[in-house]
Formats: sequence, C-alpha cells, structure tokens
Amino acid sequence: MNHIIGSKKNWEVGYITLINIVCSVIGFATGIFNARILGPDNYGVIAVITGINTVMLNLLDVRLIDVVGKLYFQREARTTQELRDYRTSVLQICLIGNGFVSVILCCLGFVANYFFLPTFTSTEIFVRWIIMQTISAALINIMNTFVFLQRFSNQFIIMGTSRLIIQIIASSIMVSVLMVFGGLDGYFFGQITSVSVSLIITIGVFANIWKKAEGIYFFKKLFLFAFKDYQSNFRFILMGNFLGYSKLFHRGGDSLLIGYLFDDRITGLYKFARSLTDGLYMLFDALNQVYGPFFYEMLSKKNFKKYIKYCVFFVLGSGLATILFVVLELFSLPILNTVLLNGKYSGIEIPIMILTIPFFFVAGFYLWYWPIFVTSGRTGSFVAVNMVAVVAQYGLVLIFHFYGLNEPSIGAYGYLCYEVIVAVGALSILASRNCKGLTNAYRTNQL
Repeated sequence: MNHIIGSKKNWEVGYITLINIVCSVIGFATGIFNARILGPDNYGVIAVITGINTVMLNLLDVRLIDVVGKLYFQREARTTQELRDYRTSVLQICLIGNGFVSVILCCLGFVANYFFLPTFTSTEIFVRWIIMQTISAALINIMNTFVFLQRFSNQFIIMGTSRLIIQIIASSIMVSVLMVFGGLDGYFFGQITSVSVSLIITIGVFANIWKKAEGIYFFKKLFLFAFKDYQSNFRFILMGNFLGYSKLFHRGGDSLLIGYLFDDRITGLYKFARSLTDGLYMLFDALNQVYGPFFYEMLSKKNFKKYIKYCVFFVLGSGLATILFVVLELFSLPILNTVLLNGKYSGIEIPIMILTIPFFFVAGFYLWYWPIFVTSGRTGSFVAVNMVAVVAQYGLVLIFHFYGLNEPSIGAYGYLCYEVIVAVGALSILASRNCKGLTNAYRTNQL
C-alpha cells in the first residue's frame, strides 16, 4: 500500500469498480424498462411513497455503521482471539441495532404513508402498495447493513462477485414481475420479491465471508461486551441521529416537497432523474468499500502524510470523472428520451446533468473527510453545517417556485446547493480546528 498506482488495494478497487459499473448498467437498464412501462405520473406516486419511508428511516437512523468504523480499528486486545471476539461483538451489536430500527421503520412508514399520502398526490392509493413498499424499505435497510459490514473483512473479490449475482437476480425478478402484473401493483410486488431474495443471498454471503476471513461462525455465538464502547460513543450516536434529520430532508423530504408544490408528472420526472443518477453512487460505494476502512486505519495510526496523498488523488479523480459523465449525458440523454422512453420524459436532461455534479463532492470529499469527523468526535459542527445546507436547499426550491418556475430541474438545483454548502462547510471546519495533524502535514509540505 505504499503506492497509489499498482498496489493490491487499487487492484481490488478496480475489480469492485468494474463490478459496480456492470451493476449500474444493469440497474440503469432496469430503471429504463420500469420508466417505459410506468410513465412519469406513476413514478410520481412511487416518489412520494418512497420519500415518506426515507423520511422515517432518517428520523430513526443513529449512524451505528459509522461507530463500527471507529471501534473496529481502535481497540487494542491482548491476544488475537480477544481482538477477533471484540470485533465480532462490534459487528453483531450494529446488526441488532439496525434490525430494531428496521422494524420500527416498517411500522412508522406504514402509518405515515397511510395518513399523509393524500397531501402529496391526487392519485388513488391502495393499502397494499403501502404495505409492500414499507416492508421493502425495512428489508433494504437490513440488507444494506450486512453489505456495509462486509468491507471490514477485506474479502473484496467475494463481495464484488456476490453483488453482481444479486443484481442480476434482483433485476430479473423485478422485470419479470412488472411484465406479468404491470402498473404499480407489478412494481411494488416485484420490488418486495426481489429485495427478499437479495436479502437471503446477502446473509448467506455475509456468513461465509466472515468464516473465510476470520474463522468466525457469525450467527453461532452472540458477543455483547462491546456494548459499553457503544455507550461511550453516546454523544456521537446522538449527533448521528441529528445528522439523520438533515438527511431526512435532503434525500427524503425533497421528493415530498416537489410532490407538494407540483403535480405527479413533475414529481415523477424528478424521481426518475434521481433514480438514474443514484446509480453513480455505486461507484462511490466501490471506493468506500475498500478505502473507508483504510482511512479509519490510517487515522488510528496517525499516518497523515499518506492520508493526504489519497485525499488529493480522490479530489482530482472524481472531478475528472464528473466532467466526463456530464459530457456523455449532454449527448446521450436526448437519444435516451426519444428512442428508449418514447418521448414520455421530455425535460429530463437538465435535471440529470445537475444531479450528476454532486458525485464530485461525495466521492471527492465526503469519502475522506467523514472518517476525520468520526474519529475526532467533532460531529456537532458537521451536523450544524448540514442543517444550514437543508435550509438553503429548501429555500432555493421555494424561491424558484415563488417566481413561477415549474420544472423538475428546480429540485435538482436545490439538491446540488445542499452538497456544495456541506462540502465547503466541512472543509472550513477541518481547516480551522478539527484535524491539526492533517492540516499541519499539508502546510509543511509533507507530501
């Protein structure tokens, strides 16, 4: 790991990235098929239901997965077995906690959708849609926890291969069910079926990965002695919950705001643009799977010189990648709408290009500055920046609406505004006080 280019870690990133690109293509094709069958109005209904569930999830989210990153590398044990048992305990407690959150999410999501959906859409809503979507949201949250925790095993080849297999199976189920049933019934039934199958496979992969990596039979014995270390991070967990509130409005409430201000078509166009550009975050996840644990490890070793080298690398690399994505979209999106979507999604080009730009801030900055906030315990300032960014995001949307603009790009501008403010605010905090070791390494030219 002494060199950025040619190291084993970068080979693993290359493999994971390749897998995620393939998965993104499969997901993109599935999304195009769904959009062609459903149309923008139905997509608007989906946006509202999923938006309410996203709000509930972020309301409950206490960022236990980030506590894992902090504890996994910062516990000194006397023996290898003690360290193994401790790390197993850290992972198990996270799974139990997020499982509990998922159960509450399912219940609250159903209640919230049942009572508040008519506020955001004029379409008649069936209870079965709400039930299927809320259960799917809970299962996805559990599955994402299993997937996230796999990265600490360093079994990236198995992780990538299994992800590709799961993506193929899930997309095949989704397309097949939608073709048979059609409409929103087909969409929600296909979703819950594909998610259930994916979760079963993910749990099996998770158990085998940890057996191979550490010789751990993960579900055979329960270790709870790391619970006291979770308790010692109560302030971080509390701040993580407040951070969840900002994410609540940023990625869940935004669709609801658009649904409240505009009709189902505009909401559907915005939701579709979000769903396509969210595929880019599979590339971010590929980097985070490998380099997330790496950054936590470098901070625990106080290896700031290497840390900053990787920071610069990601800023430059993600910037170039974002420019490339936008240029490709500029030429391909008109063809996409005309040929594949039968012209049903006119006006989708600008929102997609705008929503691509946040990839630069997430992959280029968030990837490495978030571990600094976690390990330094200075998450309060970061939460405050996120709250300010949410206010700016919503304020911008409301201003555009006040002046009579009626297009899906309004939501995209607000979304981008949030990401810019968070990145600038976070970097300002780090430069001023949060990480003297890193800033001093940079200022003294220790690169």
